[in-house]
Amino acid sequence: MQKIMKNRLVLGGIAIAIALLICFVFVPMIYNNKAEMTEVVRVVTPISAGEVIKKENVEVVTVGGYNLAKDVMKSTKDVVGKYALADFTKDDYILSNKLGSQYIKKDNYLTALKDNQMAVSVSIKDLAQGVSGELQVNDIISVVVVESATKSMIPKELRYVKVIAVTNDSGGEPSEEKLPATITVLADTKQALLLTALNQGATHFVLVYRGDNRKAQELLDLQRAGQVEEVSVNTTAKEELDAAREEEAKKAQIEAEKAALEAKAKEEATKNKEEAAKAKEEAAKNKETKPTTPPKEEPKAAPLDNKTGGETQ
Repeated sequence: MQKIMKNRLVLGGIAIAIALLICFVFVPMIYNNKAEMTEVVRVVTPISAGEVIKKENVEVVTVGGYNLAKDVMKSTKDVVGKYALADFTKDDYILSNKLGSQYIKKDNYLTALKDNQMAVSVSIKDLAQGVSGELQVNDIISVVVVESATKSMIPKELRYVKVIAVTNDSGGEPSEEKLPATITVLADTKQALLLTALNQGATHFVLVYRGDNRKAQELLDLQRAGQVEEVSVNTTAKEELDAAREEEAKKAQIEAEKAALEAKAKEEATKNKEEAAKAKEEAAKNKETKPTTPPKEEPKAAPLDNKTGGETQ
C-alpha cells in the first residue's frame, strides 16, 4: 500500500511539473511566435524579368518574422503595377530591390536615355578596382581617383553614379570564367567627360548602395542637385601629422621622466636631511643622559717629620 501511494505521489509530482512547464514555457512561446508573425507578399504564378506584376501574380501570406529580409514587400499595393527586375518563381517573396518603375533590358538600355543623359563605359583593369567583380546593374557607386601614391580623392561630380551595365571583355555577361571587364554608367555631360579622362589613369569603383530603388534615387537626386562634396585624402600630410604627434609624445615622455627623476632626487635629499636631523637629535639626547665622571683626586704628600727631617712612616 505504501509503495502504491509513493508511486502516486511521484506520478502526481511529474504531472504537476509538466503542467507548470506547459503553462510557463510552451504557452508563452506560442504567444511570442504569434507576436512575431508578419504579412509578406508571395508569388503565386511565375513572373519573368520585365513583366508588369499583376494582382493575380501575388498574394499576401502570414509568416514568421524571424530571419526575414528587411526589404521584403508586405503589401500588394506596393507591388502590383511595378516591373519585375528579376525572374520570380512560385512561393518566392518579393524584395524591393527586385522591383522598378521601369525595366531596361540589356539590349535597349541605351535607347532609354533621357535628355542630358549619357551612357559611358569605363574599364575594370583588375579585381580590386571593381569590388572583386561583384558590381551589378542598378548599383550606386563612387569613383575614386588615385592621383599619386600618397593622394586619392572622390570628385564631387562622381560621388553617386548609377551602373546600368556590367560586361566581360567580349561584351557579354560576366561569369566565373569571364570576369567583368567594363562597367557602363549613367552620366551627364560633365561626368562623361571626366570619366573618359580618368579612364586613362588609376581609378577604383566603390560600392555605395545596393537595395531599395527609392534610396538609390535619393542619392542620385543629391548628385544631380549638386548637394555633394569632394572627398580627398593626402597620406603624406597624414604621415607628417602622425610624425609630429609621435615627436610630441616622445618629448612629453622625456619631460615626464625628467620630472620623475627630479622628484626622486628631491625626495632623497629630503630623506637624507631628515636622517641627519634625526642623528643630530639622537646625539644630543645621548649627551644629556651620559653619567658625569668625578674629577680624579691628586695623592696627598706625606707630612715631614720635624725631628728626622724625613717622612713619617
